[in-house]
Amino acid sequence: MAHCPMQLPDGFCDQLDAHMHVHLTEVPNDAPVNVIDRTQSYRVTVHIELSAQMKRLICGTWCISVACEGAGTAGEKNVTKQMEMNNCDDGMDECVFDLPGDWFTPSGDGKEGCGDVYNLTVTAIALDKCEGKPLGIAGFCTLGPVMVYN
Repeated sequence: MAHCPMQLPDGFCDQLDAHMHVHLTEVPNDAPVNVIDRTQSYRVTVHIELSAQMKRLICGTWCISVACEGAGTAGEKNVTKQMEMNNCDDGMDECVFDLPGDWFTPSGDGKEGCGDVYNLTVTAIALDKCEGKPLGIAGFCTLGPVMVYN
């Protein structure tokens, strides 16, 4: 599990607190992983929490992306989801990305070499309900590097 920095607007509210935790696990056994076999499936689970006292005052949508940047000639990918904030429940909001192992694009034809290394980064930003503009609550987390082999 990675503990990730979050940013809040200056002076917004002294009582507002935000946390983000991200897990990369193997499917179906839910074990943490940093070496990936392209023939298996994986899950990135993002948990975002705003302080219970203040979260009911913020109404918005989370925009969450998982980006994959390969070292050398390995490929790059990005996948994004938007989800409504759950401001009525005091628990964390959760967003799940199910990724097949072949989502990671190999370098070259994928038949040479001994695997590739990727940096996975998760970004999250709160968007307002009115115009979909950023609220200033944002965070990122780096999962990686991870190794991917054929």
